[in-house]
Amino acid sequence: MRVKTVLFSFLVISLMSSVLFADTATDKGKFMADVNFYFFNGTTTMDDGSDTESDDSGLDVAFYLGYFIMNDLEVGAFTEVDYSASEIYDIERTTKSNLYGLFARYYLMREMPVRPFAGINAGIGTSTNTATGTEDMNWDLTFVIPSVGVSYFINEHVGFHLAAAYNISSYTEDDDHVYTTDMDHTHFGINLGTSISF
Repeated sequence: MRVKTVLFSFLVISLMSSVLFADTATDKGKFMADVNFYFFNGTTTMDDGSDTESDDSGLDVAFYLGYFIMNDLEVGAFTEVDYSASEIYDIERTTKSNLYGLFARYYLMREMPVRPFAGINAGIGTSTNTATGTEDMNWDLTFVIPSVGVSYFINEHVGFHLAAAYNISSYTEDDDHVYTTDMDHTHFGINLGTSISF
C-alpha cells in the first residue's frame, strides 16, 4: 500500500511540475534552439514544356534559433541541409540542398505541458543534383513551408516536438547543363525534433 502511495504521489508531483515549468518555456524574452529531423516524400514538375514529373524522398537536418517577441510567439532564423533521391529523365539522381531562412511559430494551450503549435518557414537556398556518368545539375531555389504540430515540454528548458509540414519550392536553373530546367517542387513531411529554451 505504501509503495502505491509513493508512486501516486510521484506521478502527481511530476505532472504538476510539468505544468508549472511548461508555462515558462515560451515566455516573452526567451530564446529557443531546435534541432529537427525531417522525413519527406514529394513530386517535382519540370518547367520545360514536357510536364515531366519525378517522385522523390529524403531527409534533412535543420537548426533553428528563435526568440519569443511575446508570450508563445517565436520568430527566428534557421539553416537546413537536405538530402534526397529521385529519378529525372530516367536517370536516378541524388540531391543535396543548403537552405536558409526565417520562421515564425505560435504555441497554444499555454498552461499545458503538451502544446499544439502552427508555424511557417520561408527562405532561399542552393541545390546540386548528381548522378553517375553525368554532370551535376545546379539550381537556386525559394520556398515556403507551413506546418502544424505538438510540443511536449518536460521542464522549463527542454521540449520535444512532432509536426507535419508541406513544402512549396521553386527552382531556377543555375548552370548550362542540357537537362537543367526550372522546376516546381512540393512535398509532405514529418518533422521530429528537440528544443532547449534559455
